[in-house]
Amino acid sequence: MPNHNLLRRSKIVLGLWPLSGDFGPVKLSDYEQVIKFALDNDIRTFDTAPNYGNGYSESALGVILQGEKNININTKFGSHPFGGKNFSIDSLKKSLEESLIRLKSSKLNTVFLHNPRTEISDYNKVSDFMNKLKTNNIINNSGISLAKDYEYKQINKFDSVQLDANILFLKDLEKYSNKKNEIFGRSPLASGMLSGRLSHDTKFHPTDYRASWLKGQRLESVLKIISVLENKFPDFELKSLSRRFLFDNFKINKIIFGVKNKNQLEDILIDADSTELKVEILEELTKLENNNFNLSKDFKGF
Repeated sequence: MPNHNLLRRSKIVLGLWPLSGDFGPVKLSDYEQVIKFALDNDIRTFDTAPNYGNGYSESALGVILQGEKNININTKFGSHPFGGKNFSIDSLKKSLEESLIRLKSSKLNTVFLHNPRTEISDYNKVSDFMNKLKTNNIINNSGISLAKDYEYKQINKFDSVQLDANILFLKDLEKYSNKKNEIFGRSPLASGMLSGRLSHDTKFHPTDYRASWLKGQRLESVLKIISVLENKFPDFELKSLSRRFLFDNFKINKIIFGVKNKNQLEDILIDADSTELKVEILEELTKLENNNFNLSKDFKGF
């Protein structure tokens, strides 16, 4: 396998939110099939959170991976099962203890603060707490997951940063990637908007979290952008183009790929093993996003 393909594969983090049930019903057998297939293909880093499926994602992962060696589990704290956020030290400590129980583990790779906004006024206090977790060998790395479009000024206090990054949205990547953090790009298909299945008639399952916001004017705006991209790059499937853009983007260290079934993971591996995108394509995609996809100045995007 060429070296660039090995580098691409090393970027893959398996995101488990789609397998939690929050995007519609998922069988435990499907969850287990995806994890086993990932391990068979040497994908050994997993991303979850306490509120994914109200604890289901962590619990299922703990059962499936119990006894497995040489794996990296990343989770989050601050958002809790069945709703609510709390970033007090006592709450973070309790959340982590409960995650360790669900995950059947005594140590985690990285724990991310889960999309804090105004809830944290003293990052020094939180950072000190997370550094103690590292000192006590409970976690390897401290992290912060960024809420999209929110302004953060203290990410230098953390080892790793999660942020939205895809060919529809690059602003946060451009803003924060010049820092000295390990960058995790998430939502490579923009919550399924780049899946190739989106249309004017798209309807989501009532339990799918997208049902509440990916509709009406927002849906129409996304479809306009997709039309621009499809006309500009007719030789590519958009989902493949977005994944390959992230694989070949030097600003991104890791990519969190949310998958709901084995076939989706197989597609990701195909893109990981494909040829590198030409520099001109990478530059054109960045330019399009920066220029509002060449749509009118009045167009507000999504």
